[in-house]
Amino acid sequence: MDRIVALRGVLSFFVAFAAGVTAAQAGAPTPVSVSLENYAYEPENLVLKAGETYRLHFINSSNKDHDFNAPKFFGDSTVSPDDRAKIVNGGVEVKAGRAVDVSMTVSHPGEYPVTCTHFMHADMGMEGSVTVK
Repeated sequence: MDRIVALRGVLSFFVAFAAGVTAAQAGAPTPVSVSLENYAYEPENLVLKAGETYRLHFINSSNKDHDFNAPKFFGDSTVSPDDRAKIVNGGVEVKAGRAVDVSMTVSHPGEYPVTCTHFMHADMGMEGSVTVK
């Protein structure tokens, strides 16, 4: 029985793919990677589309802990229930050499500031923005 269910899922994917349906239209979040490096975000300015669901993949490739702090952005978005605990005080903490995924639907167009709240990191240039169109 499990094989039949799995086969139906695979078949549904290929039917949707053949019909030109995107991952977001098929219900899967659109993956977006955000790198947290030594005193910089890459991309520095993230551009997303209102009403779309994304899986933000935060990667800390540095040897220091960083965060992606954007309280208004996270507050104006609908975060997946499984990922809500990953957002603390408006930000996502990413330990050195680690990654964190957060699935969410961005709701409101606007420009949202992003900073790293670790001591002096924003002063050293670790700032950016999220633009929701």
